Amino acid sequence: MEQQTAERELERDEFHRESEVFQRKLETVQRDRDRLEEVTQHQKLELEELEERIKEETDRFETELSNKTDKFETELKSAIDKVE
Repeated sequence: MEQQTAERELERDEFHRESEVFQRKLETVQRDRDRLEEVTQHQKLELEELEERIKEETDRFETELSNKTDKFETELKSAIDKVE
């Protein structure tokens, strides 16, 4: 009977140690997951900002190109009219 009690106590202690190890691993995984989510969210915001900047620059370049094209066409028509 004492031997069975001692074995049960050893099993209980071993189970407790394994449980603590798994708990620490779980906490590590949860911290890593939380950190990954934080980094992912930060990168998502950065990406959205970069996309907005690209859109703004693209719009600005398109407007500038359109204005220069209009100006060039006007100058070209004026030059053609002078030649005729």
